[in-house]
Amino acid sequence: MTLEVVFGNKDQIDASGINHLFTGFSEGDSDHRLDTRLYLSHPPFRVLGVSNKHSGGKNKMVHNSFNSVRRGPDQMTSDETWVANMVASRICHDLVSPMGAISNGLELLSMAKDGGSAELDLISQSIHSATSRLRLYRIAFGAVSADQQISRAEVLSVLEALERTHKHAYDWKSQVNLSRRDVKLVFLLLLCLETALPWGGRIEIRDTEDGLTLQGMSERLKIEDTLWSGLVSGEFADSLTSARVQFILAHMELVAQSACLQTRDDGCVFCMNLSW
Repeated sequence: MTLEVVFGNKDQIDASGINHLFTGFSEGDSDHRLDTRLYLSHPPFRVLGVSNKHSGGKNKMVHNSFNSVRRGPDQMTSDETWVANMVASRICHDLVSPMGAISNGLELLSMAKDGGSAELDLISQSIHSATSRLRLYRIAFGAVSADQQISRAEVLSVLEALERTHKHAYDWKSQVNLSRRDVKLVFLLLLCLETALPWGGRIEIRDTEDGLTLQGMSERLKIEDTLWSGLVSGEFADSLTSARVQFILAHMELVAQSACLQTRDDGCVFCMNLSW
């Protein structure tokens, strides 16, 4: 599938944003629905052409999407988006500390019981899983300014913590020190890529000449075409659940950063080329 999208300039856009962006955010895979419509006086984009190309085999649909964006990184999408990011930052910040306290308490209980028990091990694993996810969400969903930095060591720490308690393996091969805002976009795309590997798999992030390549590998892929098309066009079905909110946010961040994205499905490998 090939899509080319041209976004309007600042004067054409009444940036009132996405209403109820985090409706049902805490519900995960529940049946809560997001209102994904853009309430704008003028459409922010127009689709110039859409073509489908099938390779003929099972799970062999080829995605090759190009996001042509004409907005500068200083042009925020809306005040509502900024507020939603601040809410996400506050939630993650307030939850990380008590989760850490619970984890410390479990360690003390384990020491008192001379090695703990299966029940304590299960609780401890769940706490570590939730904490590692919160660290990822704080960067991916939280507020960030253009001049904020994040070290490569911190990025590796977040991914290593995720890998210990989740079914995806992460291999961050990039040697470039990215800004926190760049990493925000990459983490949103990682969350999108995870949906293509629901049974687990390996995700590699490598440097390219003008950006990064994110590559997901698994024996089985699950590609939801409407989501990946929406990632480029910004058009999402009304039935989109909160479990897929990362696609909306990744699209908005691509626009805000004037970034380009190309995707390709090679059967057992799904590849995203990101450039700035």
